[in-house]
Amino acid sequence: MEEIKSNLLLSLSTSTTEITYFLETDRNVYALETSISQGQETFISPTVDYLKSKKLVKFDVYNSKRDSFDYLEEEDKIENLKLIAERLNESRNPEDNIFKNREKIKYFYVKIQNFVMIYRYTSKAYIKSKTVIKVKTRNLELVNEEEDRITLDKMIPDIIYNIDEEKAFLLNVKQAEYIVDLEVNMTKTQNKFPEIQSKVNIFTADSFEKFQVCIQEQNKSTIRKFVKMIENKTYQKFVDNRSNALEIKTMFEMTIEFNSENHIIFDDETSIDDVLHLLSDDYVQSYLDKKGRRLDE
Repeated sequence: MEEIKSNLLLSLSTSTTEITYFLETDRNVYALETSISQGQETFISPTVDYLKSKKLVKFDVYNSKRDSFDYLEEEDKIENLKLIAERLNESRNPEDNIFKNREKIKYFYVKIQNFVMIYRYTSKAYIKSKTVIKVKTRNLELVNEEEDRITLDKMIPDIIYNIDEEKAFLLNVKQAEYIVDLEVNMTKTQNKFPEIQSKVNIFTADSFEKFQVCIQEQNKSTIRKFVKMIENKTYQKFVDNRSNALEIKTMFEMTIEFNSENHIIFDDETSIDDVLHLLSDDYVQSYLDKKGRRLDE
């Protein structure tokens, strides 16, 4: 990871005239122009300084830390990023109609050679703006005037995308989720669970549908735990040790009921948190560790 980070910093720090700017709205992508030195000072240099202070880690949708930024290379998670180069190549010159037609601004891009720095635009940006961009014909200026301007609430991008290698660096995971559409990927993973249920019978046949309805109503944090359990196949630990289900239930005071074959009976009284803890290996491994220590004694 350190080598990947070093290469990224080197690429962004290297002096180049290959810096271009783009603005994407709900209708078009516009190519913008400004001075190279202005862009370096406003966008690139602060980003390089930011990256130097952070550790690069492999992306984990369930665990993002403040002191790091994330490396994302899974193809199924960055499908829409692969379309960026094509969209930028098809960009047009900006006109006054960006404002007159009230086009909805979506993204601001800074392209440095084969890297694209992606800034997701939010409607609240004006209130806490750090960068003010004036757009008029083919000129892009950083200004203080009120007329014809958009504002960014950040100088650090949400994502840096390497077009040639098709890899992404996530600097703001919360905003990146909207850009790389991780929620779609999570939904695809969730949809695998009925097949898993049919093979290993985690739940009783007549209560599985209740669980499916319940999990769809949960908040993002709970759904992430559910998806992580599927991706990491931690449910298998419970399946392999389901003969100890009642002892695990007693140890952790769970609200889960089991049938005679130790399949989970999910009903209105069942805690979804207990179920996910059980299937995420939180409870089973702790039980096995404690049982192992008793045997050693």
